[in-house]
Amino acid sequence: MSQESMEINFRQSMEVVRDLEELSGLLKRVTEEELEEMIRGMQGCWKGTAAEEFFKNSDGLRVKLNQSAATLAAKAQMVKRAAKNIYEAERQAIIVAEERKYR
Repeated sequence: MSQESMEINFRQSMEVVRDLEELSGLLKRVTEEELEEMIRGMQGCWKGTAAEEFFKNSDGLRVKLNQSAATLAAKAQMVKRAAKNIYEAERQAIIVAEERKYR
């Protein structure tokens, strides 16, 4: 693999990381702010058995969405570590290959 293609792959991996981090942050913000605000608004005007059941289930939805946001953030860090490790290994392989050419 050439140095140039290695750099391109690394940059593409970092773009994936940024996208995952952005999605994680967006999901967390929507869950903590917008969903919460919507549910509070609904609680003020919707009463009864169906409403109680809905609001009880909405707590589970919030938990699952927050867990998903945390999972996305964790996956972003895994991709970042893997990309850095691969990049370093490929860089070392190029250095070793170059040294062998001159022997």
